[in-house]
Amino acid sequence: MRFPTRLCFNVLASIALALPFFLLPTQAQAAVDHRTVYDSTFFEPTEAVVTPHIPWAKPYAKGPVRVLFITHRNAMREVVELAERMPLQYTVFATEKPDQFAETGVGIDNSWKAIYGNNEAEMTADLLKKLQGDYDVIVFGNVNWNILPIEARYEILKKVKAGTGLCGVIPGRDQYIERILPSRNLGWSFNVWSGAANGVSDWLGQGEFQGAVDYDVKHSGEASVRITGTKAVRGSHESPRAAYIQAHIPVVKNARYQFSVWYKTANLADNQARISFYPWAMLR
Repeated sequence: MRFPTRLCFNVLASIALALPFFLLPTQAQAAVDHRTVYDSTFFEPTEAVVTPHIPWAKPYAKGPVRVLFITHRNAMREVVELAERMPLQYTVFATEKPDQFAETGVGIDNSWKAIYGNNEAEMTADLLKKLQGDYDVIVFGNVNWNILPIEARYEILKKVKAGTGLCGVIPGRDQYIERILPSRNLGWSFNVWSGAANGVSDWLGQGEFQGAVDYDVKHSGEASVRITGTKAVRGSHESPRAAYIQAHIPVVKNARYQFSVWYKTANLADNQARISFYPWAMLR
């Protein structure tokens, strides 16, 4: 059967015009993601390399501790070092940098480091998925709290309210985390004077002291500072001693400041030890 030439041309033209409308969706669906694909060790640490260590708590009577580590890429090895020393059932989420959550897609990121699974949307989805797990504690490895998506911060605080522990180095604070991890203004420096001084080996004698800032045992202030001495032998010129020093206390106009000292001693003869308190101010 033969078709007239004009009819054949019309049919072919119709098909040619229709083809783009059928092909366009198929081409869109076949778009290729050209980003680099890294293996899992880019996102999570590996235990393939074992370093010399002492297994502090292996085995542990209560079993492995369930931990979610929120750290950054350059600190993931710290998780493995801890896992070598105690049994951990751990999950790791690593941000791009301590102060950067994910790739920004701007500047250097856009030109050479486009990695599959590493943009903000993908990283947020990964973190929210990991936050669905059950953990005994969430550990921050020097990651700025404020770079986390607000929904992730909400999920973390919700877990803490339900009983999950939260610890680590957490720079960056908002009004919500401040309620459970209030900032401490006691920048105390603990100092011990013992042994040699001024070129004389026993100038200050021998002293063994330990100090601690206690936020639970306190009187009228925010906390108490504690010094425990287990040995004190007078030297050729002076006695050994220990002290807490706090510098740079902010002072404002027309304000009243109150300092207090209280002490408790045990197993000391009369006049064997002395406690002194020296507040002073310096104008500058």
